[in-house]
Amino acid sequence: MEFLILIILIALAFVYRQSIKKGMAPRVFKTKLPQQRLRTLFEQRVARAGWKIVNESDPIVAEAGVIVGAQQQIALHFGENEDDDMTFAMIGPHTWIEGAFMPKKSHTIRMRLNSFMNAVQAEDPGVMVIRDVDGLKDATSFPTL
Repeated sequence: MEFLILIILIALAFVYRQSIKKGMAPRVFKTKLPQQRLRTLFEQRVARAGWKIVNESDPIVAEAGVIVGAQQQIALHFGENEDDDMTFAMIGPHTWIEGAFMPKKSHTIRMRLNSFMNAVQAEDPGVMVIRDVDGLKDATSFPTL
């Protein structure tokens, strides 16, 4: 009986870890919003409440303050524009700390990513978004939309 409980706990931990990583997954999107507006939304939605911008170039990077403890960074990358009126971009974790076998403070990253994407979708309802779950392995690659 104890062995069965142990197997169930391991399975639950695995499912929880997968859901955590899915929530942190980079979002790749195409939008009508210009890069400057996306930068402004990034500053308003990601770099707030103890976070600050540490890199203004491409990628623009926001970092958690020292008070938070574990170093976390979220980056906004811009890709090549296929169309003149569309902006191709990716937002996702740039740096995070792994605990025993789970990312630490991943809920903070997820909430900031969701807040940014909600703001983009509010200003451009036609935005095309995909979550790149495999993008956590290589946060600089752009999958095709």
